[in-house]
Amino acid sequence: MGIYGHRHLGFFFRPVVEVNEHGLRFKGREYRWITIRKVEVHDSLFDPILSFSTPGYPCATVYFSDGERLRLNGRALEKRGEKPTISFFSQKSNAFQELIVALKAHAATITPSAREIVLQWIKLVAPALVGIFVIFAILGYLDARL
Repeated sequence: MGIYGHRHLGFFFRPVVEVNEHGLRFKGREYRWITIRKVEVHDSLFDPILSFSTPGYPCATVYFSDGERLRLNGRALEKRGEKPTISFFSQKSNAFQELIVALKAHAATITPSAREIVLQWIKLVAPALVGIFVIFAILGYLDARL
């Protein structure tokens, strides 16, 4: 399938992970597709609350069954031999999107992180609390004036 990595100083390609039909090769070790426990995708570019808590780029973390983790930068990841291109709206490289699709195709569990789940709940609860506060402030103001 391909070798994915990062370009350093604009010239030197440093391989991070090699993907083949049997699995991944990372840090000199072969990982079969079934040894991937889960994949957390952090994609929060247009989410105003999450953008304060996460770096400004999409990324993914692949967790293996032996405890090893592979962190993929969605903006800087590129495929060896291909010109890197980044989508304007999603800020993800084509190589990153291709690798996530390959992980999904081989039944890897793609889950949001616990931090993102908590922040999604905060986004639901915070406007409700602000709305209740505004309603009580208006009622208090009207009660004092009438």
